[in-house]
Amino acid sequence: MVVLVPAAWFIIGIVSGFPLVNAQRASVFHLTAVMFVAASAVEIWVDRHSEHLPERRPLAACLLVSALIYAVRLVCIVLDIPSAFDFATAFFFRFSSTSGLRCWL
Repeated sequence: MVVLVPAAWFIIGIVSGFPLVNAQRASVFHLTAVMFVAASAVEIWVDRHSEHLPERRPLAACLLVSALIYAVRLVCIVLDIPSAFDFATAFFFRFSSTSGLRCWL
């Protein structure tokens, strides 16, 4: 199942040529990131009952925040909304949240 998403984007990219347009390529990247990071957060959250590890809640929260950052950037890209929350800032927040988690744990 996981392999099907990149394979589908690859085929669609070859047929449509969207990788040649920066906004479309960024949109596809952010959409895929939102889906997979959010799915990871849900899986970690749901699986907390089988293994009672204290790291699961903060990790799921960090992944959810990262998915939300990707989603906000996706909306800005698709609707062409200028924002002070640019790519560098979004990367900084995603990197800071995961680095902070590693230090916290």
